[in-house]
Amino acid sequence: MQCKSISLALPGKTSFPTDQAYTTSLASYFSQQEEQISPSCIVTPATSEDVAIVVGILSEANAGKEACPFAIRGGGHSTFAGAANVANGVTIDMREISQVSVNQDGTVASIGAGALWRDVYAKLDAMNLAVPGGRVSEVGVAGLTLGGGISFYSPRYGFVCDNVINYEIVLASGEKVNANAQQNSDLWLALKGGSNNFGIVTRFDLKTFPQGKIWGGMIQYDLSFAPQALRAYSDFSQATDYDEYSSLIQNFGYVGGLGYGAVNSLEYTKPVANPPCFDGYNSIQPTFTNSTRITTLTDITDEQSKLAPNGFRQFYTSTTFQSDFALLTSAYYLWKASVDSVSNVAGISYALTFEPIPVAITSKSALNGGNSLGLTASDGPLDLCLLTITYNKTSDDDLVRNTAHRLIVQINEAAQEKGLGSPFVYLNYASPGQTPIEGYGNPNVARMSAVSRAYDPSGLFQRAVPGGFKLPQLLLSQNDSTGFNVSRQIERTDGTLNLLNSK
Repeated sequence: MQCKSISLALPGKTSFPTDQAYTTSLASYFSQQEEQISPSCIVTPATSEDVAIVVGILSEANAGKEACPFAIRGGGHSTFAGAANVANGVTIDMREISQVSVNQDGTVASIGAGALWRDVYAKLDAMNLAVPGGRVSEVGVAGLTLGGGISFYSPRYGFVCDNVINYEIVLASGEKVNANAQQNSDLWLALKGGSNNFGIVTRFDLKTFPQGKIWGGMIQYDLSFAPQALRAYSDFSQATDYDEYSSLIQNFGYVGGLGYGAVNSLEYTKPVANPPCFDGYNSIQPTFTNSTRITTLTDITDEQSKLAPNGFRQFYTSTTFQSDFALLTSAYYLWKASVDSVSNVAGISYALTFEPIPVAITSKSALNGGNSLGLTASDGPLDLCLLTITYNKTSDDDLVRNTAHRLIVQINEAAQEKGLGSPFVYLNYASPGQTPIEGYGNPNVARMSAVSRAYDPSGLFQRAVPGGFKLPQLLLSQNDSTGFNVSRQIERTDGTLNLLNSK
């Protein structure tokens, strides 16, 4: 019924299972799990006004007895089923809203919520400008930014969300508002890590900075050099004089039929080859391949995309701990011991990745109005530990999931034994069953829950949008006992005020 209403309201922008546009949209998801979900219809809004119409229809429908679930799809790079697609409901495919523009003085980039980072970098590279953004060009702007976002520029400018100066967002009421430091500032703060819990963001305005070419690429070598790589990584991650122009991704992998290997992604956001901060890796010889060069951000992120092509089954999960060489080594050997569990899985690629979160990143949040992630400089240098699994068959889902969960539990136990655990789970790498928003800490969760009750008093984006990671229900069900005012003046994009009261 809602699909018909949307189709009548937005002629030519709604596709059904018998339409080629519907099939094409599903085929463009990153993971098989998302591609194989069949919504009742897919709507492709072209403007924020279109989005407001769709939300208005869905809000009215969900106010009745028969709920209509819906999903919000940006780039479609989430891995697990239902993250950005929904069975027997309405999937809102935002990819037509992908415009990238820069203001007259070159200080702000306005980016449509359906854009990929490739779209952004193609525009900004030509202008010798940049924004902190994704490290893989095929990833969508919306999902990465709303989950916090880590960038090659993060040591200089913080998480991607720290650099959003304004969100244009459609609320559950169908109203389009701006959220920034001056207007709806509580919503602005909640969106910095808040995922899809508060509305549908239609535009992100990010601060730009001058940027020319950068140095970077991938170096591949034999896994026998893992101890040296772990030492080099640990020294880099814990450096007291961390070079804020540097960024590193350390990968160890097993690929069925090929065996083991290791790959470093090294980036330096100046056109300087082999800077001293990466000296620890220079002794790892011989290497199989070395693609490091001075080039554009577009080129570097396109290279990263080739590591993870579309069309396969995917499973990502992660944890975080305080940076420590012995713990990194333990995590590595736990991963290697787990390989036998999945080595016979068809099409298996089983990779352990370490990414530093130095104080250089976490210290930038407060300078930009804060965020909701719960990390501060007092946490010290952290290591993000990611497990990525690619494979072919649905029949292997349980084995892959159970192996991954068991490994993460073992790594967390090792961290806790050493007193080095962290509650932070990076939302963009989290798996079903993990609770990344709870890891932001009670004060942030309470504040975000109050924001949800104020801007979405009916709970539309908690009840009717099952995908992604929701706010803890206990706090959502509370009234104003959290101490936060749940009656808010919401400033619309036209500058007028509307008062919403949570009952």
